Amino acid sequence: MIMPAHSIARKLLVTMSLMVACLILGLGTLHIFQEYSRYRNEVDALWGEQVEARKQQLVRQVEEVAGYIHFKRSQITDRAKGVVAGRVRDAQAAASHLYQVSKGLHSRKELQSLVRESLRTQRFNNGRGYFFIFAMDGTVQLHAAQPELEQKNLLSMQDNEGAFVIREMVELARSKGEGFVSYRWPKPGLSSGQELEKVSFVKYLPELDWLIGAGEYLDDMETEIQAEVLARIEKMRFEQDGYVFAGQWDGVSLTYPAKGENALEQVDANGLEIVRELIALARKDGGFLRYVMPKLGGERHSLKLSYVRGVKEWQWYIGAGIYLDDIQAATAEARHQLRRDIVKIVGLALVLLLTALLGGLLFVRKTAGRIQEAFASFENFFDTAAREKEDMQLSGLHFAEFRSLAGALNRMLAEKRTMEEGLRKSEEKYRVLIETTGIGFVRIDGEGRVLDANQEYVRLSGHDDLAGILGQRVTEWTAEHALARNRQALRECVKQGFVRHLQIDYVDGRGGITPVEINATVVQGEGQPEILCICHDISIRKGLEERLRQAQKMEAIGTLAGGIAHDFNNILAAILGYAEMAKRRLPEAAGSARDDIQEVLRAGLRARDLVKQILTFSRKGGEERAPLSPKPIVKEALKFLRASIPANIEIREDIDPDCGFILADPTNIHQIVVNLCTNAFHAMEAAGGPLTVVLKNVELGESDLAVSPPRWWARGRAWGWRWCMASSKAMGAWCRWKAPWAPARFSASICRGSARGWLCRKVPRSGRFLPARSGFSMWMTRPASPSWARPCSPDSAIG
Repeated sequence: MIMPAHSIARKLLVTMSLMVACLILGLGTLHIFQEYSRYRNEVDALWGEQVEARKQQLVRQVEEVAGYIHFKRSQITDRAKGVVAGRVRDAQAAASHLYQVSKGLHSRKELQSLVRESLRTQRFNNGRGYFFIFAMDGTVQLHAAQPELEQKNLLSMQDNEGAFVIREMVELARSKGEGFVSYRWPKPGLSSGQELEKVSFVKYLPELDWLIGAGEYLDDMETEIQAEVLARIEKMRFEQDGYVFAGQWDGVSLTYPAKGENALEQVDANGLEIVRELIALARKDGGFLRYVMPKLGGERHSLKLSYVRGVKEWQWYIGAGIYLDDIQAATAEARHQLRRDIVKIVGLALVLLLTALLGGLLFVRKTAGRIQEAFASFENFFDTAAREKEDMQLSGLHFAEFRSLAGALNRMLAEKRTMEEGLRKSEEKYRVLIETTGIGFVRIDGEGRVLDANQEYVRLSGHDDLAGILGQRVTEWTAEHALARNRQALRECVKQGFVRHLQIDYVDGRGGITPVEINATVVQGEGQPEILCICHDISIRKGLEERLRQAQKMEAIGTLAGGIAHDFNNILAAILGYAEMAKRRLPEAAGSARDDIQEVLRAGLRARDLVKQILTFSRKGGEERAPLSPKPIVKEALKFLRASIPANIEIREDIDPDCGFILADPTNIHQIVVNLCTNAFHAMEAAGGPLTVVLKNVELGESDLAVSPPRWWARGRAWGWRWCMASSKAMGAWCRWKAPWAPARFSASICRGSARGWLCRKVPRSGRFLPARSGFSMWMTRPASPSWARPCSPDSAIG
């Protein structure tokens, strides 16, 4: 079977062949590497085990020597004390015997000289030890090493640490008879002023009232012990040729193989400075060093491993070394065996590789042929399906994957036919929807040229049909003043992907302007991005906005007029009040003056009517009364007043918890209470005192009224009454009124400023005022059975 050069079957054949070859080669290489690693690890483990065993042996040898040195160093002081104590006791016993034998034959002075001279020449510890004698007053009787000190009193002598050495000896001999003293003393033969640590033993000689003593410098004793340690080290041997060595930190060897020589510059065959490295390890608490042994003291020139550690007190390094050439020989033999085994494994792997490669190539070639046949069947199917839309036959496909793929293709063709039919119907439906929705839709390219549009957009653009705008730029029917903004919006839409709420004006061929609002979004078209625009005709909205602005202007004018009218009302109240008072004060014979004042009153009343008209114009609507409970409103008003009334005025509440409901405007009730209490506060602000607000249910008869009430008042009496009163001891005048249904009037001492006129306007809509003994009252009616009343919580707000 001939396979085309770039066919999938050929590529699959080549690829699978390479994959099989690489896989077998990789597995063989991996196996070889694993075997090599295993043998290498065994060789390394053999070397590591042998070296580790040698290391442990070296550590044991060195630690044994270090322990011995520590033991010997701990004996320095005790050993020195034992030597001098034994010598002094012997000397004291000899001197006491000599005194006892000779005391009848010689004078005391002669006996002293006899004892002194008998001890002067005695030496011990290789000649460095000697005796000294002090009288109990501190006078030197004998000092064999420094005779010039004899007959001198050294009781006040101190060592370089400030200790009174002689005084301490005298006190010890006198109190205990004998004992040891540690101090620092000049050593003979050293430079003047240099003192070394010394331990001495003194014993009291009662016959002559002397103390006899002898001392030992600890450095001399330490030198003896070092010599003993080195002698032992030189005798230590282990294995066949292992030994222990020692040296000073300055490079001088103390033992074999370079005893007495400075080996600081000694290097091995690799240039390693052996002694320097050993000293560095000893200073760092010890370690191992591998080097090639130089030719010293008959040692062979081979690889060697040593372990050293330091003796910081003596500035020594001690170590032990052992040769590694026998381990090297065993390792070399193991490596040679490893190479032989690797050659065998590689040969076997190559044979297996070739066998597997041939079998894999045959299998891959057969599989590639079947795949090529399957692809040929698919190619024929696609050629036929493009023209006839026939399903693919599953026979002749050898692999389940291809059969499954063929089934999926058949299902895909069936779904495609269904989707095409549905898409056609959907396009028809949405085209009708777009054409009848009353919103302009247009699709343009990045340059602003029209690609498609509905009939509404054609109308907005001022044209009759779609053919008139296809391929044209939207700027051709954009108003001249909106061209720059339209072009800028087009660039922003292409850059950002959308434009929202763009308002521009379109013009038609007759010059008519149509304001539109555009929302645009970039969508992906066929081959290039396109812009989908939704256009709304906002002519009606523009008109409504203009009317709204005009209404807001009129409302602002009405508000301004209401404010000015309110101020005029305050001024007119003062004018009318003072004019009426002036008219009453004039006598009847005043004549023309009374007529002039009457004219002022007429003009003021006309002005009042005019202000009332202005106020009526400025109001947005009438006040809406509703059933409500006055209790929470009164409490809220009092809470509001507390912050503005001085502290010298106390607000007291007498409110019936079951005060029922009234039919009123809650805002009016709130403002009435606030103004009543404000008037009371103005009347009593100088003297202060309690301001009491009472809210209760009462029953009023006709006798309680000053004049007969009108028909609606009498009918209300049968329903019951509610009254609200604000009073204080400092209230000036009472309310004056003409009839229960007429507006109340207040004297200037009670109502100040605009409150007077305001109450005259608000009170008749909510209730009526009546005079009270101290203050004023207002009555409001309510039904006996308030089925229309709504519940009102104590905390409910006004309005």
